[in-house]
Amino acid sequence: MARATAVQLTGPVFEPYSFALGRYERSTEMCQDRYVYEERKAVLDGEDPLARWWADGAWYVGKADKVGKHAGFLTAKENTDVPEDVAVAWKVASADNGWVEVPAVKCLIEEDFAATTSAALTDALSVVYITGVTPHGHVNHFCLGEFKRQPRAGEWEERYTYRKEATAVGPALVLWCVVGVWYVGVEEDIYTRRGLLMVEDAAVLPESIRACWQVGSEEGFIAAPGVSCKAEPDPATVAESEAAEAAGVAHVIKALHPFTIAVAELTMQVDGPTANKVTVNALKKAFETFDLNGDGRLDASELLAILTRKSTGSALDMEDAEELVRTFDVNGDGGLDLEEFILAMTGETMSGERASRTSAAADRASRTSAAS
Repeated sequence: MARATAVQLTGPVFEPYSFALGRYERSTEMCQDRYVYEERKAVLDGEDPLARWWADGAWYVGKADKVGKHAGFLTAKENTDVPEDVAVAWKVASADNGWVEVPAVKCLIEEDFAATTSAALTDALSVVYITGVTPHGHVNHFCLGEFKRQPRAGEWEERYTYRKEATAVGPALVLWCVVGVWYVGVEEDIYTRRGLLMVEDAAVLPESIRACWQVGSEEGFIAAPGVSCKAEPDPATVAESEAAEAAGVAHVIKALHPFTIAVAELTMQVDGPTANKVTVNALKKAFETFDLNGDGRLDASELLAILTRKSTGSALDMEDAEELVRTFDVNGDGGLDLEEFILAMTGETMSGERASRTSAAADRASRTSAAS
């Protein structure tokens, strides 16, 4: 009866039902003598899984807990053994008009889906560059840079993915596309609908993206009109970034020395003067001591208090404190939390788990804002 082990539901993006598009894999579950198809779990990571099933003369797409019922987001009323044989128009559920036809929605098998995407990818570049300046004090600025095209994992990939190597200030990153939205995020989040940068554009090639990029922050996704994806690095942007980085390094080197002295004073009290390596427990103690208002983050004024301690032998200014914040403030909230403080002291880069939490927070905030 069943032929394909998976089918692809395709259609226009930016529609209310677009979240239901994507790959559905044949499961072992049966409903009225036909297989149930389950959505690829990674695509809707963190959300209720979707499924496709046949019941009483029609195919349905909806939440997995509705399998067997006459309910869902999409339906096609035709008695076929498998969903790819549906020839009638699919319909979408409408609160005002019941079921409304959406002829652009199609259910394709592997070979047909691959044929519609492969031709468009023949001109894909081996390297693309995400350049520009991110807003709000360069939040997630480490996401910019060179991204190398990766081999396609399988013919189900609608677009190529691109990878950026880890740097001193950020983890390895991936550029990918899910249902008409491009994301930049950590490798653990690939093919999910969350990231550190995003842009709603169905372009097959990332260098063809024309919509406005958005950058993720703890407050949600905010417009980043200064960001773009190009076939070549922007010389002006590179020069500006290098100049800013050079100036920043000078301030950071100048400020880190007295900052480290002040931290060492406290960590020795915890680890002892003969310890070979500063422990996380000692750094937590130092952080709590420097966090004068107890809000869980060190802002520039609190850092300035550290930099102007008599024991450091140096009296620095607010500019140095602000530069330290900009350098290690990975989530762009204007201060250093404990993890960012440890990054400043140990040189450890932000973990993929931390970046995932930041992107998830941005995703939740963005959804909340859209719903209000």
